[in-house]
Amino acid sequence: MDINATTVETQAHTPVMAMRVPYSVIALAGYVAFLLAGFGTHLGAWQPIPLYAFFGLLVFLLQVHLLPARSTWATAYTIVASLFTLLFAADIAFNTSTRWHFTKAPLTYVILNALLFVVVVADAVRRRPDLDATARKTGTSKWAQVLAPATLAVDFAEIAILAYIAATLVNLLHTGSLPYLTIDLNQAFHVHLPARIRYLQDIDSLIALLASAVALLLLGLVAVTATSRGGPDGTARKPGIGAFEALLGRMTRETLGEVLASLRLVLGPLVFVSTGLALAALSKEIVHFFNFARHSTNVYDLLNPFGPASAAQYQHALQALGLIALAALTFIISVAIVDHDMKIVRHAFGLLARGGQTVALSLAFFLFSLAFLNAVLVILGVTNLEPFQVSVFAWLALLLSGIFALPAALRGHGRQQQVIG
Repeated sequence: MDINATTVETQAHTPVMAMRVPYSVIALAGYVAFLLAGFGTHLGAWQPIPLYAFFGLLVFLLQVHLLPARSTWATAYTIVASLFTLLFAADIAFNTSTRWHFTKAPLTYVILNALLFVVVVADAVRRRPDLDATARKTGTSKWAQVLAPATLAVDFAEIAILAYIAATLVNLLHTGSLPYLTIDLNQAFHVHLPARIRYLQDIDSLIALLASAVALLLLGLVAVTATSRGGPDGTARKPGIGAFEALLGRMTRETLGEVLASLRLVLGPLVFVSTGLALAALSKEIVHFFNFARHSTNVYDLLNPFGPASAAQYQHALQALGLIALAALTFIISVAIVDHDMKIVRHAFGLLARGGQTVALSLAFFLFSLAFLNAVLVILGVTNLEPFQVSVFAWLALLLSGIFALPAALRGHGRQQQVIG
């Protein structure tokens, strides 16, 4: 994976940390993951976990490398959110316990719900230095700016909008004839809340209504000040309704901008869960083939890419290809939502192309290596399982390595034509 390729876009992107893990170590981790998944029939529902852990490691390293140099808080948030969403998807896909799922535990969503409002408060605190600069420029005190009705109105409007969104997201958990989860706080935490606010979405709705009331009260104070002879900061401004309309427009733009910034931090991980679910499904598809092929009666079928086991799995190979495309697409969308920077998005495309070619080509050789190793183990009597048949998956990996290499080849051909011309 040529992460250090010197292109204009790559040079423009300064990651907060480079991928310092040696590529050979990553490759060996993948080899071991396939080995464990192929022979790990005793693992039961956990058999795909080694593959999922390897695929998750790949996308996590990509995510870390894409992090631009920015605040420690933003970096920590992205790393923690990425790890959490991968674990979240794993619990949905692989946890077969009938007793406990943390994705079905009410406490999980109460914590996530609380973190949403922590993000809002942290964002409001982050904006305060800008208010200090405004206070110095206008000659007013710092606290006059911090506690100004216009400033607080933007804060409470942001809380209200995000609380309405949180209530909607929680409501989605218990829609349909078979709800995924109903978060009854009285039942889950043995409290005695009134019936109207016993569910988590009711708490969110209450916060939204209260924040809306406060925001409208503050907006009324802003209207009184703006339509008087002076502006809200004590300076002379255009009197009358025009001053209020101008101020209201600025406040609306600030509120929507801050809401979108906070919402990106929520929606990005939600989309990234789809990446984890696609990788989990891909791991299951590969394990399904291993388990289907393990009872071959002829050891030399391991080296036959057109054997009966391979021919019977063409449909699963196409599904695997679709899952790879879905994982790549949702990964790009997640990066675009969180970072909101086209340079980083283009850099992500470049990393996926170069990294995808390397992974696919290495995987093809690994699958052939595993087939030969499997044949040796069967001949020596170490095992009678034959999961690693050279199959359509090996040819698919070779095909993917060519597909990922195609854009670079076309760019190189275009540059060569320009030089000739």
